Amino acid sequence: MSPRRLPKVLIVGAGLGGLTLAAALEQRGYEIEVFERDAAPESRDQGFVVNLETGLAALDRIGLADAVRRTGFATAGLKILNSSGKVLIEFPSHDAFSIARPTLRRLLLSAVSESSILLGARAQRYAEDDRGVTLYFDDGSSVRGDLVVACDGVRSALRRQRVGDALIYVGVTIVGGEASGDTAAAAASSKAFSEGKFMTLTPRGSCYSTPLGAMQDRIRWSVGIAAIEGEIDRQFPDRGALKEELLRRLGDCHDPVPRYLEAIAPEELNIRQVYDREPLDPGPGGRMTLLGDAAHPMTPYRGLGANLAMLDALDLADALDTAGDVNSAVAVYERKICRRGNSAQVMSRQVARAMHWDEAFMCSLRDLQLRVGGAVAGLFRNIRR
Repeated sequence: MSPRRLPKVLIVGAGLGGLTLAAALEQRGYEIEVFERDAAPESRDQGFVVNLETGLAALDRIGLADAVRRTGFATAGLKILNSSGKVLIEFPSHDAFSIARPTLRRLLLSAVSESSILLGARAQRYAEDDRGVTLYFDDGSSVRGDLVVACDGVRSALRRQRVGDALIYVGVTIVGGEASGDTAAAAASSKAFSEGKFMTLTPRGSCYSTPLGAMQDRIRWSVGIAAIEGEIDRQFPDRGALKEELLRRLGDCHDPVPRYLEAIAPEELNIRQVYDREPLDPGPGGRMTLLGDAAHPMTPYRGLGANLAMLDALDLADALDTAGDVNSAVAVYERKICRRGNSAQVMSRQVARAMHWDEAFMCSLRDLQLRVGGAVAGLFRNIRR
């Protein structure tokens, strides 16, 4: 019997999920090509720290977990605080690990053959037939393969072709910045920041803060604001005025929140509106599928996106190994990721909205619920000891 011919897989997007898939498939002998729209790996800001839980198991399977442990640092528990700094609830880390997202992406890039990655290639559409699939690019070029995997994020062009659904603005806009030097050192010594990261909830917005390294010499922070779509950009084209608005909203919060806001240069503020989509329905199979944020885009308020993308990658690689053909593999894979990802996606949207209620009474009910939940969780932890 002749050996089975492994399918050629075309991967659109060289983010965490796409590169995890590329590494997993290359290690198993698959022919792959990765197409990344950016002209260079770090053309855009790569974002915050990634807190790895289930994603670390996926990285272990492609031989990168030890490198992540050497480069990153143990994840501290997350404290949810009110504006005065009182702890509402604390979530333990469950032996999770943290690593700066750009660092993790560089590790993943090093695990994939350089010749397999084409930068500056923006995929526009695909066309399936009985013998394979053609991927078309905005410069008029095309490439043939057996399977196309859309790993191109929440604004995926290939998802738009397959599903045709619209982005959903969840009602939250994030204004972010970074603290370093004396500001970071002072913040790291504060009570709120003593164990690594926290999130403060108020009726005027939230503040999330996390270190970018074990020494806490750089700290990323973000303020989440309940706002109409586009409202923050329209109201505050002058970033100096936006800084004043942040101070008005959160300047009376516990330390170190005012330190962040006072120290940031207005031109360093960045604005990001939070979008997701409706949950994906699994298809009957085919020669195109989705992974990570293209499959189940979600808000950052549950910290699950990167972990799920890496789990998706290993699930797809396993399905391709075990199913008899590409169509069957895609069907098995999509059923699995939709069961897991869709519920996480809906919960993430609900959490994002609840954390940004701007009505004082609803916020007080939310905070009471968190305190009661924290007390019950603490009781059970003590019982287990």
